[in-house]
Amino acid sequence: MIFVIPGLRSATENDTIPLAVKSFADEFIACRVSEINASDMYLGEKRGSRIICLPYNYDAVTSGIIDEMILRVMVNDKLLPSDFAWPHNIPLPAREQLDDSEKLMLQSHAGTAPAKNKARIAVVILAAGTSTRTKRNKLLVPSAGEMPLFMNSIRAAIASEGSPVFVITGYQHEELEEYLDGLDINIVYNPAYRQGIKTSINLGLKLVPSQCDGAILLPADMPNITVGHLNKLIAAFKKNKARQVIITAFHGVKHNPLLWSRELFDEADLVPENAAIRSVFMEHEDYTTLINAGNEKLILDVNYPVDVESVEKN
Repeated sequence: MIFVIPGLRSATENDTIPLAVKSFADEFIACRVSEINASDMYLGEKRGSRIICLPYNYDAVTSGIIDEMILRVMVNDKLLPSDFAWPHNIPLPAREQLDDSEKLMLQSHAGTAPAKNKARIAVVILAAGTSTRTKRNKLLVPSAGEMPLFMNSIRAAIASEGSPVFVITGYQHEELEEYLDGLDINIVYNPAYRQGIKTSINLGLKLVPSQCDGAILLPADMPNITVGHLNKLIAAFKKNKARQVIITAFHGVKHNPLLWSRELFDEADLVPENAAIRSVFMEHEDYTTLINAGNEKLILDVNYPVDVESVEKN
């Protein structure tokens, strides 16, 4: 049994430690524990020996979930990727929940808790709709680089300062999830997706960890959203200030995405599509901050066949 204890967190599968494990191992499995965002645990075999590369800082913050993964490697006759890819039913520690230090360390992209004066903001990506008006699943329409349209919002969220990232799926969830394998996100299926987007919003916000001060609601059908804009929303959020709504705007008109403080999760919703012709969220105006989108392209929300055509042409 070979244990590798990294001195730094691996940012990608092409980082130093995973590449070294890959080059040494006869068989390699990249194990991403999606429930707690532990994205840099690697497993492999070498001439009958088992290789376990522990997540960064595991020596300081242990986890019952990862302990169970290690036990599987030690006792399984054969390591199969299917046994480790999406371990949804792994028992928690005897106390039945992760403590605050475990959550803080394992849910952070950097592997450490954020500074005390900096807010922790989650991202909830809404990808469960049926695309009724576009007559086909708009999220799977090829866009830049031939990747499906919805992958741009996923990548922007992962690269942003928001963490953890939740992707709420529903309609054709299996097709969407094929593109999400191995990413540092939490995939959550909404069985009630046909009852409307509010069910996905409620589900996603219920899963946001208690350590988070707020959450960005990001529709997956915004192919031009950028990392920079998501970070602007997060930067505008004031830690320890109650009741905040940070909303994208263009020429004074409110648009998605937007950020809600935890105190308002029960009221949280998206900006309606007809925001340009009626007042939006009037009851929240006293504590709303508008963040300029900069250009109209960034706020494109694909809702109609003409929108799909414009994405395909680009």
